[in-house]
Amino acid sequence: MSREDKKRDKKNRLLDAARRSFAEKGFRKTTVDEIVDRAQVAKGTFYLYFKNKESVFKELVELLERRYKSLREKMRQEKDLEDKLYFFAKGYFSLLEDNRDLARIGLFNFDHVDESLKKFFIRLQTFQVDSIKEEIIAAGFILEEPRKAALAFVGMVNYFAAHYVLNPDRPFSPEKDARFVVDLFFKGIPAK
Repeated sequence: MSREDKKRDKKNRLLDAARRSFAEKGFRKTTVDEIVDRAQVAKGTFYLYFKNKESVFKELVELLERRYKSLREKMRQEKDLEDKLYFFAKGYFSLLEDNRDLARIGLFNFDHVDESLKKFFIRLQTFQVDSIKEEIIAAGFILEEPRKAALAFVGMVNYFAAHYVLNPDRPFSPEKDARFVVDLFFKGIPAK
């Protein structure tokens, strides 16, 4: 393994250890000592890559943000609004399925971080809502308040996400749950 590969490996082990610790114990209760023990590196190694616990947390959140942006770009390639929203919901649910610990951090550690990270989370949430709102407008839907429609859709998706993260034993299918959310959003609850 080259020197660069070893560096990358150590940093990834620290990120993985921090991700798991934050998800299990929350931001406040996680210590740098716990992260380095879990990563099996010396404490000084932590400080070669990160200034403090907040900086490793912020890097994990930035990773999540990059994945959201990638999801948005792929969503834009779909043809109609219903397909775009289905792609977004399915992609978001799949992201959660593959990154449950990151999702737990993003969904449940909001109140335990400093102001700069709170702003970061707010920006991420705004990004989600604005992405959906732009797609609603671009599709030509005549709505008095497209932002509220986007908030409603993102709210449904996020509630499903929270429920899934809180109940890991619950049967979950990104495809079926995304279809349910999109159908409910476009068609409502059918009458008997």
